[in-house]
Amino acid sequence: MTLHNFTDSPDPLASTAHVPIAERPLVADDDRTIISAPDAARSETAAPAAPSPAEHLLHALFPANGISTGEEAGVRIAHFEIRERLGAGGMGAVFRALDLELARDVALKILHPGPSRDPSLVARFRNEARACAQLNHDNIARVFFAGTQGALYFIAYEFASGRTIRDLILERGRLTVAEAVNYAIQVTLALNHISAAGIVHRDIKPSNIMLTESGRVKVVDLGLARRDMDDSIGEITVAGTTLGTFDYIAPEQARDPRNADVRSDIYSLGCTIYHMVTGQPPYPEGTALQKLLDHQGKAPPDPRLINSRVPAELAAILRRMMANLPEQRYQAASLLLSDLMQLAVRLGLQSVPAEGIVWRHRQAAKAPGFPGAAALLGTVLTICATALIMQYFSGSARFRQNAGNATVAALDPRDFQPTAANPGTTPATPAAGTTANSTESGSAAPETGTASDPPLVAANVTPQPAAPTERTPRPPLALLPAPGVPAPFIIPLGLPPELTL
Repeated sequence: MTLHNFTDSPDPLASTAHVPIAERPLVADDDRTIISAPDAARSETAAPAAPSPAEHLLHALFPANGISTGEEAGVRIAHFEIRERLGAGGMGAVFRALDLELARDVALKILHPGPSRDPSLVARFRNEARACAQLNHDNIARVFFAGTQGALYFIAYEFASGRTIRDLILERGRLTVAEAVNYAIQVTLALNHISAAGIVHRDIKPSNIMLTESGRVKVVDLGLARRDMDDSIGEITVAGTTLGTFDYIAPEQARDPRNADVRSDIYSLGCTIYHMVTGQPPYPEGTALQKLLDHQGKAPPDPRLINSRVPAELAAILRRMMANLPEQRYQAASLLLSDLMQLAVRLGLQSVPAEGIVWRHRQAAKAPGFPGAAALLGTVLTICATALIMQYFSGSARFRQNAGNATVAALDPRDFQPTAANPGTTPATPAAGTTANSTESGSAAPETGTASDPPLVAANVTPQPAAPTERTPRPPLALLPAPGVPAPFIIPLGLPPELTL
């Protein structure tokens, strides 16, 4: 440029009166300095400057029209290489990326450049990362890494391939009662872990419940979570603002998000279950303001009015979960879990390992109850066999102990001697010590006796029948074992006395 000093002319613009305004030089107000126009008129406009690498990165991640063309593939942020876009929202976008250090897929959540200029939103994003880092549960997406690159803030989450509950509802209209109870139990387990860590999710809804291919539920997106711990960043919610989704927000959370607690998450879960079994939110019509008023002023709707297959037990659970006053709801996630588990048993659901625990219908066996009956029969037979063996050995021991005193039956030869007068009467035996002796002369003389007794003749002596005598009756013969012989084995009709109660 050329500097001209007009010291001689009183009016510096007088010489340029005939020049068009567009071509007149500029005059400084302080030192009468004129900045002249270029000597040669510019015939063509300057070419736009090439975008910087940072601008190119932002355009690839967040296109101006919101439509992804695949430009994000291959973009590197820290040690993550983006593969594809999974979803986007007002606060940012989520991408599937490869962790180059550990060679695993992650869900990379990146904060949008617009909210990145707001310190409160940046603080909320960092709070999300720190809150999730405190959690370690099968039904919660874990945090692997968090950091910044330039003006971008990002969080690397555990990648769970699958679909959200919202996608299932849009595809099928509504879910079965068994499916809803299964997913509700898993989310309740996650809420129980979250509340134990002093964290309130504050945004439970179908789109924040991821369902893996194996059937496991993953609760994601703790962007609105609030921590009650001492090392938290601080309360980043401004009074008078509303955080949450209008279709699932608890009344007290709508009035002031700082008053939300685990009972608020239980309310949002109740609205989500209602949406699962009916195919629509509890209050689907009206503006956002009208929905907030309905949540605060109306009684919880009955899902059976839309879906008659909903059991009365589930309707009662939802009515308590969606009570307007927090005091009327379940006061802890564990209490809700107990009722849901009982309902699962009534529905015939059981826990099935699937990278964790899910609840599904029991598979009917070909022979229902056969394994249990066989086990019971085997137990009964074992007890009976044990009782028989114990009785056998205990009886043998008692017999051997009393064998010396046992009476053995013997046969008396007199019982078989016939008589003329009375064949059934046993003849009298001679008195002890009396004998008949023959002499050479053929006469016999008793060694003992009286003088009046006649002599006995050895030859041709006819025995005289003795007078019948009374005998003591004897018991009939019995077959008794000899000493040292074990008693015969007898099958008992009952348990031995040693085993009776």
